[in-house]
Amino acid sequence: MIQFYKESQWHRFGLARQVSLSKSEDDIPNFLANYLLEEYEPYTIISSYFEKNKVDSGYRNIRREVKLNTLEAMIKGGVSQFFIMSKALTPPLGLRGLPASNETLLLNGLICLQIYSKFRGMTTKPTIMLVDAIQNKTNNKVVQHAAYRDIFWAFQRASRRKMMTKAA
Repeated sequence: MIQFYKESQWHRFGLARQVSLSKSEDDIPNFLANYLLEEYEPYTIISSYFEKNKVDSGYRNIRREVKLNTLEAMIKGGVSQFFIMSKALTPPLGLRGLPASNETLLLNGLICLQIYSKFRGMTTKPTIMLVDAIQNKTNNKVVQHAAYRDIFWAFQRASRRKMMTKAA
């Protein structure tokens, strides 16, 4: 049975894993299409961005499932944070009902993809991040997100191979 982990009951255990990809933002959709592990299909991509509330001066987090072929347009439109979710590993999340932060997505093993915009002529390579272990706040039980870790490592290996190929 697939379990849903809530922020009120779980927290990160250990450090999050993060790695820069050897890709430009234009290559990301192709990279994902080629290196998502087939055994955990189907996948969906969740975009996350903040929008100013019309009623007050605060902001709200807008999360949407997006298709891989629309990812490039969203990036060019200014969205910089995405989450890679395997529907085989994670139950439906009810995105509108989640807390404002994206911590629940991370606690459920989703892989965060950050694509930073150019700032003052400088740019940073896209990064992926994974919280691969969480701990229950009440009974201290630790849960490992081993399958999401496999997906994360597949991305990391593919990115390193690409870097080595360019260097040769």
